[in-house]
Amino acid sequence: GSCGSGHHWKRIKGEPCDTHTSCSGWVPLQPGSLACCKGRCTHMKKDWVGVGYCPADCRKTPLSKPGTC
Repeated sequence: GSCGSGHHWKRIKGEPCDTHTSCSGWVPLQPGSLACCKGRCTHMKKDWVGVGYCPADCRKTPLSKPGTC
């Protein structure tokens, strides 16, 4: 369905959000799953251990800066 705003509920990729649970198919720490990242539903990326994080928070190695996946 969609809300009065014209957005889906649950939110799809690229739509605005305020919590991870508002994104369609969110699975905690699951790479590829949608999560609320910086106010938009975004696919999580796999970090160095194989855990999913928002792209801006994801680290390629334990010593890498955030956003390096």
